[in-house]
Amino acid sequence: MLPAGMPVDDTISKLKGLLQKGDTIIDGGNSFYKDDIRREQQLRPLGIHYMDAGVSGGIWGLKIGYCLMIGGEKEGFRSLEPLLRTLAPKEGYLYCGPAGSGHFVKMVHNGIEYGMMSAYGEGFENPQRVALCR
Repeated sequence: MLPAGMPVDDTISKLKGLLQKGDTIIDGGNSFYKDDIRREQQLRPLGIHYMDAGVSGGIWGLKIGYCLMIGGEKEGFRSLEPLLRTLAPKEGYLYCGPAGSGHFVKMVHNGIEYGMMSAYGEGFENPQRVALCR
């Protein structure tokens, strides 16, 4: 789990020289889904699998598990499933589709979550406005 952008690209560049055909890279940060597509296309000819994992769980993740949204080849997902079952609460992980789809679903999740938090904040800051909306 690295900060999105150049740190991920730099790390993948270093890993390419160390990994072998059949190895897997999992990006568990909040990368941009189009970067995932590009990375997967660069690694596929080398036989290195690339999976993107949107991770949700916040402060409760350590205690109850992380909800995981996985993108990449279905074969890669199946090989990672025992790991995913260990990290996630029961039924708390989902194969979302090809490379980029895990981070895309996480992006939508974040948009909904942040919109709700903003609405809550407005409600607590302006209770009179909320009362008028009822």
